[in-house]
Amino acid sequence: MTSRFPAHARAIVILCCSIVGAGAWLAYRAHTQVARAAATYLDAVFAAGYFSGTALIARDGRILFERGYGQADHERGTLNDAQTVFQIGSITKTFTATLVMQLAEQGKLDTGASVCDYLQDCPAHWRSITIAHLLSHTSGMPADRVDDTYLQRMQEQATPGQLLRESGQQPLDFEPGAEFRYSNAGYNTLGAVIEQVTRKPYAEVLRENILDPLDMQASGIGTSGPALARGYVANDAGGADLAPDFEPTRAYAAGAMYSTVADLLRWDQALYTDRLLPQQVLERMWTPVREHYGLGWGVRAISQATAGHRQVMHGGRVPGFIAGLFRFPDDRVTIIVLSNVVNTNVEDVAGNLAAIVFGQPARIPTHGRRIRLDARAVEPFVGRYRWAPGITLEFSAEGDELLARLGNQPPVRLYPEAATKFFALSLDAQVWFDDLHDGKTQRVTVRYGGEHYEAPRER
Repeated sequence: MTSRFPAHARAIVILCCSIVGAGAWLAYRAHTQVARAAATYLDAVFAAGYFSGTALIARDGRILFERGYGQADHERGTLNDAQTVFQIGSITKTFTATLVMQLAEQGKLDTGASVCDYLQDCPAHWRSITIAHLLSHTSGMPADRVDDTYLQRMQEQATPGQLLRESGQQPLDFEPGAEFRYSNAGYNTLGAVIEQVTRKPYAEVLRENILDPLDMQASGIGTSGPALARGYVANDAGGADLAPDFEPTRAYAAGAMYSTVADLLRWDQALYTDRLLPQQVLERMWTPVREHYGLGWGVRAISQATAGHRQVMHGGRVPGFIAGLFRFPDDRVTIIVLSNVVNTNVEDVAGNLAAIVFGQPARIPTHGRRIRLDARAVEPFVGRYRWAPGITLEFSAEGDELLARLGNQPPVRLYPEAATKFFALSLDAQVWFDDLHDGKTQRVTVRYGGEHYEAPRER
């Protein structure tokens, strides 16, 4: 049969099909390369004892890599996988901020108005705090009180009213708007505002306005559910101990949510649309106010590999769990890391996965090699160092080993690998001391997940 198409037309069709086919092949090859490199990296991190949980990489909403590592429940032998549910801690704040901005779009509250306009029995010293101050952590409300009773308080039930009363009894750390200080109390106050404005419980408002519309059926508020992982703390023997119980009413609108990588990807993809909020409102939320934080979202690079890519992110941590949602909106790349071992450095894991996506090498963690020191040799290192405003890094000695405690986190045992340098087995970290003066070192440097931090001595 003679073709009705001229030869040149057939050639064009063949060429176009070839181009499309080549494009599909290149996309498939890139997808496969990312998946293989991510698996190689995470296999090594898991083998080193630095990761237990589930990780996901997506581009344009398409999953490039998704895999679970380690056990969701050590007693039952249940493994982490794509369906495992994790507590996500302060990622909850991104949802709380969205609910507040939805109410603002509906004309039901004004982000520039005083929080006292929406609360009964509002403390007088809160009158100058606006809703926007609470959203951006610039309200002056104190950070969590970190002391020996912190873990006990996290196990105690609390009503929104009780949380407000506790916060209201504390003086402000600074004039609202003057500084940035991360405050769970501020976001719990926003939860109470949401309840006052809607006349509904926070969990119900969250379900009606975000979770159900996005079909996030594996997400919610609380600590129950058949697929919920148990939380652990890594130990120096290479295993993990069960973490203290966690009471979600205490974390409330600042950190009480649970979710899965799949549900958080649905959340991420909705933020590319106007389903929840207009794009101009979302862009306002992703614009830094102070200290690389916008309205409910962090706005900063998590590693050198991501420095050239616009990023919005949020992490979360509660006893036994640590989580991170990392978005690169201009690249349409999403990385989600959820862990049920609280020592995990999710930012480092995500930063290395991002490096793989952006065509750079990942950094494989390695342990140091232990030496022996005289116990007196570590005495100059003992003391308290200033990590960040309101957060200290404290070292105590046990023989020639050190115990390091950052803020309210569990202590980490450090082993000497040189006269002034130490390493951890339970997480990917190295610590070294310098600037000896009057028998005490005046500064500590920490390499944690490939990033370096310096902290001066306080006492």
